[in-house]
Amino acid sequence: MFFRKKKVEERVDVLKDGEAYDQTFKVAKIKVLVTIVARGTGAHYMKDYQDLGAPMSFLCFGKGTVEKELYEILGITDSRKDIVFTVANENLIPTLLDSVIKRFKAAKKPNLKGIAFAFELNSVAGVLAYKYLSNTKVNERKPQIKKEGEENGERNSNDTNELPTRRKTL
Repeated sequence: MFFRKKKVEERVDVLKDGEAYDQTFKVAKIKVLVTIVARGTGAHYMKDYQDLGAPMSFLCFGKGTVEKELYEILGITDSRKDIVFTVANENLIPTLLDSVIKRFKAAKKPNLKGIAFAFELNSVAGVLAYKYLSNTKVNERKPQIKKEGEENGERNSNDTNELPTRRKTL
């Protein structure tokens, strides 16, 4: 049995020469969530973040540098920690922090609790890297501001808002 392939027209967003991505499309802020927890528990946090939709997390091992005497005074037995770095869209960070808070509150032993904080990422090199980190599936164009002469319905023949189409076979 043979099936015909459907031909689908796909809109392709193309930037003109000299056009900046952030001036043409809506850009969401990206934040980094840092979670510092007891060694061996970082993988659980990474799984939770992945289930909640975070595009990328990675785990590093850390070791405290405070003198052993201070650890004994504070009742800390192990200075080894897991540090989870999670990069996500600004809108997703509150959900991830709620998940961390629930896990910290549910921990019965004090050594299973940790520290979590987020900070904003100022810049990313490359549009594809940005789209991956912000989990952007579809580009949303910013509303265009009318230029002089377009108010009366006049239109410059060089300016077209139509996007080129590309045929794609499925």
